[in-house]
Amino acid sequence: MSRGCTDRPAATEAEASALARQVAWQSARGLAVRTLEGAALRAFEPALSSGVVAAALYPDDGRIDPPHYLRALRIAAERSGA
Repeated sequence: MSRGCTDRPAATEAEASALARQVAWQSARGLAVRTLEGAALRAFEPALSSGVVAAALYPDDGRIDPPHYLRALRIAAERSGA
């Protein structure tokens, strides 16, 4: 499992402005979130389309790699006699 994921990609400056307002609202309420733009965004998510100008980063969110997760489930099931 890796930590941190981006969400809500913004393709225009208007969308980026709306995203910044939403991130500020969430942050003011205690959610760990920040906006990534430019080189910082590309460094974190290099596969994003060049049309994405900003995205929200949720550093405390986790994500899994589905093939690895399914392999672990299969191994656990086999060890349990399934």
